[in-house]
Amino acid sequence: MAFASSIGRTSSNMAEASAALAGVEWCSRNGCNNIILECDSQLVVDLINGKSKPPWKMQGIIRRIQDIAGQLNRAIHHCYREANQVADALAKWSIDNEELLIFSHHDLPISAIGPYRLDYIQMMSLRHKHRKNTFL
Repeated sequence: MAFASSIGRTSSNMAEASAALAGVEWCSRNGCNNIILECDSQLVVDLINGKSKPPWKMQGIIRRIQDIAGQLNRAIHHCYREANQVADALAKWSIDNEELLIFSHHDLPISAIGPYRLDYIQMMSLRHKHRKNTFL
């Protein structure tokens, strides 16, 4: 299951926490009691796992995630951005789409299909940095 939804202008940590909340809410509503939640923000993982105190703007959403996740058999882990390419593609796709859309692997947006296939065959993804041209 994958989903994408526009959440407006916010910080990257709030966006990550909002996505985590949407995911655990969906799992809870649909009877998925064994979950692995992977976030590419170590800070958000630490907040959810209670290792750090959330900033006041995030306290409500973090508490809600903890309450719902506490009812599930779950593992909450940090994963590097390179291992989260499908989520990154869906996040970019959702910028132009206002409604919440839930996808199976059969109907992913075109921008997420390539990363999904690489993830499926357990092919590593590498991040590369584009260098700006500098003129002397």
